[in-house]
Amino acid sequence: MAMGLVRGVRLRIPCDNRLWMEYPGDESAESLGEFTYGYALMPHGGLWEQAGLYKEALIFNTPMHVCQFGKQKGLLPLDKSFLSLEGNNLIFSAFKKAEDRDTVIIRMYNPSEHDITGKLTLGFEFQDGFIVNMREERTEQLKVMDRTLSFPAGHGKIISVELVL
Repeated sequence: MAMGLVRGVRLRIPCDNRLWMEYPGDESAESLGEFTYGYALMPHGGLWEQAGLYKEALIFNTPMHVCQFGKQKGLLPLDKSFLSLEGNNLIFSAFKKAEDRDTVIIRMYNPSEHDITGKLTLGFEFQDGFIVNMREERTEQLKVMDRTLSFPAGHGKIISVELVL
């Protein structure tokens, strides 16, 4: 196994199709300084999709940071889920306010090579759900059952769901 971590090259500028000028005193093309890298190995059987490698890579690259607060007064229970996403290899990407309406957009994507069915369960009340395109135009109404929406997630596709609160 080999990994290239830092690229250090001489600065060469093409002057025309036959001549390259070198600047030996110029170190702007070199990566000088100290570097820290993190990498992980995850042995698995079968294909990467079956092992959930994409999700594990995201977890490795964006670790959760925990902080502790003193006791607070609030209305929510100590354990409550804001949203839950089901679907093998379906990745949560964004939760945002819609651009032109007073609704919210939840964006996910399917990096795998297989079509899957996604299931989104919300920890809050909402009236309706729609599949929307990237311009947030509604393309399909989703059936809501007990704060849960099911939707198709095509392989390699981005899925955006609009929630009417």
